[in-house]
Amino acid sequence: MTDAALVSTLGAFVLEQLAQPVIVLDATGNVVAANRAANSDAHKGLLAQFQSGRRPAELAAFVERLRSVGHASLELPADPAAPGQPAFRLGGTAMALLFIVTLEQRARPAPRDSEQRQLRRLDTLGLLTARVAHDINNLLTPLLLLSRELVVDLEASGQNPSLAQEIELTAQRAADLMQSLLGFVRPARTRSDLLTLNAAVSNMRPLLELLLGPHVELSLLLDERPARVRVDRVQLEQSLLNLASNAVHAMPDGGELRVSVTQSSGPESPNGANGANGGSAAYAVLVVEDTGCGMSAEVQKRAFDPFFTTRAAAGGTGLGLSSVQHFVKEHSGFLRLDSGPGRGTRIAIHLPATA
Repeated sequence: MTDAALVSTLGAFVLEQLAQPVIVLDATGNVVAANRAANSDAHKGLLAQFQSGRRPAELAAFVERLRSVGHASLELPADPAAPGQPAFRLGGTAMALLFIVTLEQRARPAPRDSEQRQLRRLDTLGLLTARVAHDINNLLTPLLLLSRELVVDLEASGQNPSLAQEIELTAQRAADLMQSLLGFVRPARTRSDLLTLNAAVSNMRPLLELLLGPHVELSLLLDERPARVRVDRVQLEQSLLNLASNAVHAMPDGGELRVSVTQSSGPESPNGANGANGGSAAYAVLVVEDTGCGMSAEVQKRAFDPFFTTRAAAGGTGLGLSSVQHFVKEHSGFLRLDSGPGRGTRIAIHLPATA
């Protein structure tokens, strides 16, 4: 079986396992696939309506919006002439040359419905991500073992093992990233790693440069004094990547991202901060600052609310800053946000320092 055939088979298998009804449309809006849930008696009438020539005006408009915008939603009320037919809510998203449409049977409007729909999508994405991450881990295991053996063999024969060591380090980094990914979709108990903040940030440079791309300059400003903290290293890296990702979207035409590590001693009061209460203690401070478009006062008030995003049309979930705030609170720290239209955004994370 070819790789393409294997991916297609796995995709079909995953689609069938989903409890939520899912319909796959081609570029013309015709049904090319539907999972078991979508083929139930409750949805057969709706499936038939998608076929060209029999498509009602509201469905035709829904398909046309999918073509032009890439995403669409539609409320289909229950038909009074057919008491047995339920009401539906449809959500559609473009993917390559296909449109993925999810169906939700509705009896009555639910409160905070947009957040519930977002959670369902994230649940499905989390399930698929976890499976893919496990498969990648299985591939990385022999790569790590073989690269370690290669390093040992080269050293024993007196040859330079530097390239083999780079392979091993890269594979280990990939394995750590997979664990980070699994930490997002299947949170585990928080670890406590004693690390130097300078080293943790320096080790993230290659990944940050890859994320920022060629149009955003990265500057690392590290304190000469070692700032030691006891935190979950994976969550720290995730938080830094989240902030860098936000900065990229705030600088579509390029700019600069400055990541600095400093220390703060003495009384600290997180007035106006978004995080846990501070106190009289020494803190290691991680500052992430961009030269992007900045945030208005209204956006700042809701910046750390789950599901609040200014990039909904681009697929933003509004969970990036929320997860950063959760990490900071979980480690007895606090953070400050300073931003304004046209003057960029500065976020300072204060973490209790360890002697």
